[in-house]
Amino acid sequence: MPIFNFFKSDPQNWQAVVYAQKGRREENQDNFLIIKSCNGKSIASYLKNQQPVEKPIDEWDDRYSRVAVLDGMGGHQYGREISEKAVAELLKLPPQTDIMAMRAHIKALHDTLYKHFPGSAKKPGTTLVMADINVRKRRGVIAHIGDSRAYLIQKDIIRQLTCDHQSNEFAWRDGEIDESEYRKRLETGNLRIVQALGYGSFGIIKEADGYKPYRIDSRIRLDIKEDLPKCLQEHADIFPIKLSVNDILMFGSDGLWSADPNGIWQAPPNEIRIETSGARKIVKRSFQFGSKDNITVVLCGFADKTP
Repeated sequence: MPIFNFFKSDPQNWQAVVYAQKGRREENQDNFLIIKSCNGKSIASYLKNQQPVEKPIDEWDDRYSRVAVLDGMGGHQYGREISEKAVAELLKLPPQTDIMAMRAHIKALHDTLYKHFPGSAKKPGTTLVMADINVRKRRGVIAHIGDSRAYLIQKDIIRQLTCDHQSNEFAWRDGEIDESEYRKRLETGNLRIVQALGYGSFGIIKEADGYKPYRIDSRIRLDIKEDLPKCLQEHADIFPIKLSVNDILMFGSDGLWSADPNGIWQAPPNEIRIETSGARKIVKRSFQFGSKDNITVVLCGFADKTP
């Protein structure tokens, strides 16, 4: 059964829509979070027990909106529960405007989930892609871990903003392979992620001597631009964003794109609107191109007020 909600916040004309649809999995392990304010009241929308919930947030700074998509790791234990727990923790987190502070809070969230959900190799984990947006200044911070993605839609282009956390991604960042080998490996279709909130990471954390042990690590890695070579700074996991009127941010779980990573599933950019029908169209195209996973899509941005 599809789940969708639409949110509009004036006078900035900040809008957001979420559309979620269960695939062939027995359980929907996706989740989302949208916090928006209107007329001095802040409301959070998310899933609990796979059902939509709206909850007032009394102490939220109404200058900000938060949007997020999460996806519990398939084949691991408690995927739905850990994505729900992550949302519950995000509800406690004030809006973030500083990249370093955002990184510290995401790592703290990971530590909380890691301790709350004990386990072994099939330990639960969840992806996260989120943004805190100052709706008055049209600026914000994006953070992500795993392979839920953020896209920016502008007129006739759809640009992917985040890079999936696969082993070859970190091998290129660390100079172990060149760009040619990186592109080649992307074509092989190895889509397994190497880190997630609550799970930890595998083979991507450097020791003090620069060696990266090929094993599960309780820590996670979140790179900012200053951590990366200049040619790879667009691969940062936490970064600022500035939005113009009619720009659209699109967040999606991996069910959105995994059946066709090359993007043929994408609707023409100039046809995408921050409307339930627009989000539904994107999800429908993904299923048409072979997706069998759960899909959650959030579209948000500043709509033009002119008729």
